[in-house]
Amino acid sequence: MYVFDDYATSILAISPIALLFCFGLILSNEPSHAWLVVSMMIRGTNSVKSHVWRTASLVDYPRVVLLIILILGSIASTDASPIGDMLGLIGAVLGGLILLCNLGSRAWKKLELGYVDSGSPQSMLLVIGASPY
Repeated sequence: MYVFDDYATSILAISPIALLFCFGLILSNEPSHAWLVVSMMIRGTNSVKSHVWRTASLVDYPRVVLLIILILGSIASTDASPIGDMLGLIGAVLGGLILLCNLGSRAWKKLELGYVDSGSPQSMLLVIGASPY
């Protein structure tokens, strides 16, 4: 937290509640189902059912974690504590990474680079690492 002429300013240009509004309502389709899109476009799962079979998850974890971090950041944002700003910064970075993974996986499919498929559980981490590029 910076102090300029006795006014406390935040390290963020956009408050966590505004980021929550943007990622939760305005851009609700873009960060949603990023895990599924990465799995289908890069890993090569055939359908939603095969994605659920391979990962055993029905929940959109990246979006849920993003919204929880931004909710906690908007609740904790006070002038006395920098925790709200740090949670807002983490939420902004995570939201950007989710958008990059979603966009990168669609570009991967469009460029026809082939699938990164493996039977190991660590292959999903490799796929998530490859998706923003």
